[in-house]
Amino acid sequence: MNTESSHRAQPSRICQVGLGFVGNAVLRAFAARGLDAIGMDIAPEKVDALRAAGYRAHLATEPQWREADLFFVSVNTPADTAHKSGYDLRALLGALSSIAEVIRERKRRRIVVLRSTVSVGTTRDFLIPHLERQSGMAAGKEFGVVSNPEFLEEVNAEKDALSPPGVVYWASDEETDRAFVQTLKAFEAPFMRYDTPELTEGHKVMNNLLNATVISFFNEWLLHIRSHADIPLPKLQEMFYGVTETAFAKTRKKYGAHIMGAWGGGCLPKDVDAALTQASLSGDELPLTRAVKEVNEKMKAAGEDVRAFSEAKFSKIKGKRA
Repeated sequence: MNTESSHRAQPSRICQVGLGFVGNAVLRAFAARGLDAIGMDIAPEKVDALRAAGYRAHLATEPQWREADLFFVSVNTPADTAHKSGYDLRALLGALSSIAEVIRERKRRRIVVLRSTVSVGTTRDFLIPHLERQSGMAAGKEFGVVSNPEFLEEVNAEKDALSPPGVVYWASDEETDRAFVQTLKAFEAPFMRYDTPELTEGHKVMNNLLNATVISFFNEWLLHIRSHADIPLPKLQEMFYGVTETAFAKTRKKYGAHIMGAWGGGCLPKDVDAALTQASLSGDELPLTRAVKEVNEKMKAAGEDVRAFSEAKFSKIKGKRA
């Protein structure tokens, strides 16, 4: 991953495709950062609301959005247990079909920026082939593709869109990379470039699942502690906040992200076992904590490449501490 870029190119016209809570916030952020941006959606009420607020927005049937150079696509991808990817891609593929029509016009080289959450492999296996079939053009040559997931909390969407923690992306080619970085440098956020779209996809999904896991961890222990002691919620809240001040997982930024194999030592194994024993004997359940142990057991049988990587990394860390 490359975290630094310094490119120069001409300012580009942006179209924000999809004006739900994400696209709405992103369009407002583009305007606030002084970028030449318009919005596009198939829903009249979303377009009308943005127009009433003073932003440029158009329906998919109107021609103005087709003049953009970069199309930022933020279309909802609901979970779908029947699809190989795990997501319902119909709305996203529909939006890409509309953009492919613009690419097919061959007026100039366009860039499609994919921001919707998708599973690992979706960009390469489904989205790029769809764009190529519908446009008759080759990705990375006649048009550019960027995988660039967004990181917005729904209740803070506008704030997060205006000041993102970073710009995570993969670009299909260097020309696309230059234009994309030139466009988003106005946000003054660090660029984190990956060399495959699978890594950007994995980054976004893991980001969301880590958020969900942290919330569920505290929820699990809220239920567990209250089953053993009548502690007022304000006191529990105070304790939970205290945990975030002392747990290495919270105080050390990359704790747990090092590929170090299974955890061990004198504290973690015994404390996990003790918690599970107490829960079992009292008729309680700690499913997330139990899963933590099960995953660790699986890591003990990890492949040789993981063991070799973790041993080399651990040796390097020990050498720095010596």
